[in-house]
Amino acid sequence: ALAGTMIGGEYSFGTIRLLFTRGPTRVQFLLAKVLAIAVCACIGFLAIALVGVLMGYALYPISGLTPDFQFFTATWFGHALLSLLLCIAGWFTYAMLALFFGTLGRSTVAGVVIGIIWLFTELILTPLMGYIAEAIGGFLGKFLGAIPDYFISNNIKALLQNLNSSASLSTTHALLVLAGYLVVCIGLSCWLT
Repeated sequence: ALAGTMIGGEYSFGTIRLLFTRGPTRVQFLLAKVLAIAVCACIGFLAIALVGVLMGYALYPISGLTPDFQFFTATWFGHALLSLLLCIAGWFTYAMLALFFGTLGRSTVAGVVIGIIWLFTELILTPLMGYIAEAIGGFLGKFLGAIPDYFISNNIKALLQNLNSSASLSTTHALLVLAGYLVVCIGLSCWLT
């Protein structure tokens, strides 16, 4: 929502046209937006994680257990940090999708609404494609069943699962798919700008 608003709102108010007359090139302006969105994704997700941890410790007395910090090791810290980075990467990928649609539609509505619709469409189509693939079978069934392997949410889940065990998607596949989304969304946004 923030990424779609950042781009679409400025097109609506004419801020972008004014900035283009003052010096920065269009691509510089867009890449500055990408960097600002990356910073916002980091700060936003870390704030949500911190609030979640603090709420957990505040509600600990209700469970009747006492907090134990035996789990806090270097390995645990590495896994927690990597998990946070992967979640931030997921947010950033969806934000770049909103940036692309905000640039394409030149409006806040396009950036925000299409980004949210994309997220919910992935969540709906993942099990639906599995059911359809089982019902159809054969080559078409395998093809339809493989489509969810290229959704952002499934690749983020696979990366998180691969930290502790193995997921159905490899880490290389998931990283390549996410990199593909980023290259396409940022590249097309630069081209459109």
